[in-house]
Amino acid sequence: MGKINLNQFLKVAFGERRGMNYKLGVFWWRSYKEQKRLYFPFKYVRAYIKKKSSRVGAMWNDKENFKALMRAMGYKKYHDHMKFLKKRKIWDELVITHGKLCVPRRYFEAIGVKDEALKRALRKDQNEYLKAVKSETTPEYYVVVLAKWWSTRGEFPEGISEEEAVELVIKELEKIPDRMKKNIFWAEIVFPRGLKSIYINKKLEWWVSYNYPNMERDRGFYYFFFNRKIPETK
Repeated sequence: MGKINLNQFLKVAFGERRGMNYKLGVFWWRSYKEQKRLYFPFKYVRAYIKKKSSRVGAMWNDKENFKALMRAMGYKKYHDHMKFLKKRKIWDELVITHGKLCVPRRYFEAIGVKDEALKRALRKDQNEYLKAVKSETTPEYYVVVLAKWWSTRGEFPEGISEEEAVELVIKELEKIPDRMKKNIFWAEIVFPRGLKSIYINKKLEWWVSYNYPNMERDRGFYYFFFNRKIPETK
């Protein structure tokens, strides 16, 4: 039996999309030292939230506090515990879908998350992102979306630069027959760990889209999301 390629296995198991599923699988299969060295979205914020959450209302050995936490979050019936556990996992892991995650402020208050500590953790994540995005200049692959449910993927030569990657993809788009060009939605050049992407439209105009981690507090909620532009520093 041949050796199993871990990256190939994870691509099959988690999919090859740029979303967090595949990236999360690759990240947590790495050693502890590698995890500390690599950038991953909201790594420090997530670690802080999980640390606080683990001390409050564990379902199996702290049932009374677990029930109290459920009631505080609006789950009145105990048989709703699976719904609450699912929500709690999303909040603790900061599972961001459709570009934004909304976490009730009262949940963070219930598990002891402090606003200033959360902001400090976010600043560490943001600083680590800026370092990572400057050092990672080699794209992984590109995707051309030809229709709503039809896309094709291409690989880059090893060590290719951003400028060379853009030129290569534009040349590939120019090769597409005229009858199909009207169906082109966009092309995306993907960088490691979802740090950023370069998009090219059917007019061959291109721009960079970043994934700068950010957070806002509004009324009774915390919102976690990615800025597509890096804020200018004064």
